[in-house]
Amino acid sequence: MRKITYPCETAAIFNDVVFVIRPNSAEDLMEECDKAETFFLNFFPYATHENVFDEIRYSFGGLYLNSLEVYRESA
Repeated sequence: MRKITYPCETAAIFNDVVFVIRPNSAEDLMEECDKAETFFLNFFPYATHENVFDEIRYSFGGLYLNSLEVYRESA
């Protein structure tokens, strides 16, 4: 995996809806991703936590990561 450069402004994408996140460091990344997941759970009332976790993608300058890859990056 390519290295993500921090701080950055990027996007969380779920069901063609974009939520902007601004992680300042790898440690801050999980907090920003949690905000995105909470937003999508509220925006799509039919969505479950598992559904969002499985289908959300995070865009980092052409590098698209799923939730598990983001968790590994933040560890």
